[in-house]
Amino acid sequence: TEGQGSVTKSPDQDSYTDGTQVTLTANPASGWSFKQWQGDLSGSTNPAAITVDQDKSVTAVFEEDEAATLAVGEVKFFIKEMELGGARQTRDFKTENFILNVPIDGTPFQITHVQIPAGFYDEMELDIAKPGNSVTIDDPDFMDGSNRYSLVVNGVFNGVNFTFQSVEDFQIDIDFRPHLEIRSGQTAVIAITIDFEEWFKGEDGEILDPGDLRNKEQINKNIEDSFSDFEDDF
Repeated sequence: TEGQGSVTKSPDQDSYTDGTQVTLTANPASGWSFKQWQGDLSGSTNPAAITVDQDKSVTAVFEEDEAATLAVGEVKFFIKEMELGGARQTRDFKTENFILNVPIDGTPFQITHVQIPAGFYDEMELDIAKPGNSVTIDDPDFMDGSNRYSLVVNGVFNGVNFTFQSVEDFQIDIDFRPHLEIRSGQTAVIAITIDFEEWFKGEDGEILDPGDLRNKEQINKNIEDSFSDFEDDF
C-alpha cells in the first residue's frame, strides 16, 4: 500500500491456481481515502477484481483527506415565548411567537416587533421551539413542507452552502446581575455570546458535516450544552 490503509483479498489464500479471480478491497484508515490502484491493476474501482494468470503485483494508493472547513453565517431562533422578570417595581414582560436573528458577531440582538416597557429586569427566559400550526411564518427556513423547525443555522461547509434545521426544544435562562435596564424606545436587549461553530464539532474536535443525518444528534447536544452555560449569572 501507499499511504495509510490496508487491502483485503477474497478468496484469502497464500497462492492461487491460474485463472482464479481475486477480489481486492481497499480499506482507507481514518482521515484517508482510497485514490487508485497501481501495478497490475489500474483504475479507482473499489472493490476490484483481478484474474491470476501469472505473478501479480498490486498497490493500493491512499491519500490524506483535506481538513474540513465550516463557517457560520446566520443563526435564527423561533421564540415560542420570551419572558423578562421585572425588578424594582417593574412588571414582568412577556412576548411570544417571533423569529430572533442572533448576531454572530456578539452584538446585542434586537427586539423590534414589540415595545419592551422601560424599567429594570432581573432575569430572561427564552423558550426556543417549533412554531405551532396556527402560527404564520414568513421565513421559509423554518418550514419545509409539513415540517417546522425551532432553530436554523445557515453557513458554508467545505465551500458549499448548508442549512441546518433543528426540531428540538431549547431553553436559555439568564439571571441579570446587576439588573438589566431597558430605556424608553430601546430595541437592543442583550448579546448572546456563543461560539456557534463549536456546535458543529465532534467529541474529538473534528468538524461535523451539518448535512449528514448521523451528526444531527451530536449537533443538537452541542447546542443544548452551549445554552446551559447561560444558567449562571450574566
